[in-house]
Amino acid sequence: MGLYDSLMRSNMSTGEKKSALMTWYEGLQSTGIETVKSKALAAGHAVRSGGESILVGAALAAGHVELKDGLDVKVPMGQGKADLVMPIDGWTAALGIAGSVALSDNEVGTDLRNAGNSALSIFTFRKTFAFLSAKKRASGGAPGGSFAGEGEETAQQQAVDPVVAVARRMV
Repeated sequence: MGLYDSLMRSNMSTGEKKSALMTWYEGLQSTGIETVKSKALAAGHAVRSGGESILVGAALAAGHVELKDGLDVKVPMGQGKADLVMPIDGWTAALGIAGSVALSDNEVGTDLRNAGNSALSIFTFRKTFAFLSAKKRASGGAPGGSFAGEGEETAQQQAVDPVVAVARRMV
């Protein structure tokens, strides 16, 4: 009986054609429940990490909109001295990554690492975009992409007051 079971679980062709669903199901049975559990655990970690990225991105976007200077907060250094620019996303990244190292044996360390890496991506994107856009403009070109408020008018700024439009036609 053991030989028969062994032959039935092998890769040997039996001559019968199995559906893709049956092949998948049999593959799950042969890999065991531990593999299924590890895949489910990995999926859970991916969802958790993605959720953390969404929260960090949304919080930094809200800060960029609501803070007077966006994410680059200017800190006055005193009379006659230039303001210190504190990039909130850069500091969030540094604190998140440093916190993950400090709390490496705690589950919160993973959350801090994910948050720090998300903030680092946003910081790197912003600063690289600003640098490359300035370089492109200096050479007489225009960047392919832009953001509202950076080189383009918002929809509200583009809208023309009907009274002003009539007045312009009269002149």
